[in-house]
Amino acid sequence: MDRRKKGFTLIELLVVIAIIALLISLLLPALNNARLQAMGAVCLANQKGLPLTWTMYAADNRNDLVGGTVLGNSATGYDTVADREFGYVFPPQDDEGNPVSGSVFDPPTETQRLNGMQAGMLGSYLGTATIYRCPSDRSIDANPPLNKFRSYAITGSMNGEDTDSGSTQYGVPFENLDEISSPASKLVFVEEYDPGQSWLLGSFQVRIHETGYAWWDFLAIWHNESGTIGFADGHAEIKKWVNEETADIARAETRDEARAIAGAFPPELNLDLEFLGRAYRGKSR
Repeated sequence: MDRRKKGFTLIELLVVIAIIALLISLLLPALNNARLQAMGAVCLANQKGLPLTWTMYAADNRNDLVGGTVLGNSATGYDTVADREFGYVFPPQDDEGNPVSGSVFDPPTETQRLNGMQAGMLGSYLGTATIYRCPSDRSIDANPPLNKFRSYAITGSMNGEDTDSGSTQYGVPFENLDEISSPASKLVFVEEYDPGQSWLLGSFQVRIHETGYAWWDFLAIWHNESGTIGFADGHAEIKKWVNEETADIARAETRDEARAIAGAFPPELNLDLEFLGRAYRGKSR
C-alpha cells in the first residue's frame, strides 16, 4: 500500500494564492473605508469639542469672544503683547515656556507645538491640545516646510484675523456672543488647508465684496473631499464640498497654484464658496 502523503500540486497552490489575493483585494477597500470613517468620527468629535471650549471661555469672560489668531485682530493691531493676553494659541514653546520660532530646515517639534497651543487662552478648557489636529491631516509628516500641526482655524468674523483688508460691505467681526443672532448658521471652526504653507495662523478668512465672495484661505478635503465644520451654537458636521474646484485647490502644491485655480473659476458658480460666505458674515455696519 502506498502510504506516502500527497501534497498540493503547483497549480493547486497557485489557485489558493489567487483566491487569497482576490479576497484581500475585496477586503482592503472596506477596511480603508472603515479607517477613514473612524478618523472622520474623531475629527467630528474635535469639531464638537472646540466650539464648546470656545463658548466656555466666553461664558467666563462676560461673553467676549477669544481672539482667533496668533497675529491678533483688527482691535489689537497685531500687537504681540495683546496676542499673549487674548490669542487662543501661542507660538510653539519649549518645555520652559520660551517661544520657539524654528525654520523650514529646523521646525519646532510636535511637543513644542503642543506646548504652545496648550498655553493659549483655550488651553485650560481643552484637556489636551491634540484636539486641534485632525487624524486624517498628514501634512505634518511631509518634508519641510509643509509640516504644520494644527488643522482647525477660527473664522475671521468670530474675532479672528483682521477681516477688513480687501473686503467691503460684509460687516465687522463679532466680539461678543450676544451679537450673534443666528449661532446655528454661523461658522466658528473650519478645517483649513493652505497648500505649501507650513503654518496655520489660527484664522480662516473669506473675502466678501460688493459683487460676491472670493477665496482667501482654503478648505481641507481630508475626508473624501469633505471637511468638518463647527458652529457658534456648538453643533458640528461633516460637510461634503460639492465643487471639483474646491478639491483641486486643496490638491495644489503651492499657494500660488491654489490661487490660480481659484481665480480661474467664476466664484458665483462655486456653491462651496457661497455656503462659506453666508455662514461667515459678521455684524452689519
